[in-house]
Amino acid sequence: MTAAGAYGSETVTLPALTTGATANFNGVVFADSPSAFAAGQLTALDSFESTFRVRQIDGYSYPSPALGQTDVTAQPSTAPQHS
Repeated sequence: MTAAGAYGSETVTLPALTTGATANFNGVVFADSPSAFAAGQLTALDSFESTFRVRQIDGYSYPSPALGQTDVTAQPSTAPQHS
């Protein structure tokens, strides 16, 4: 993937994500935040990830509901309590 432009309005050029009905990638790694991209720029990538159940890692994004993530410190502990 090649990105260009200013943060928040970056555009992206994606490689061929599929060959017919076969995914060309097993995962997606962002070295930046998905919020760096202009609206609609990641639609094809999102569709690819959903269709082929490909996971995405965001290297510089704090977990948030907007990214489909929950900060584990925000969850109640289910670990057994020791006395």
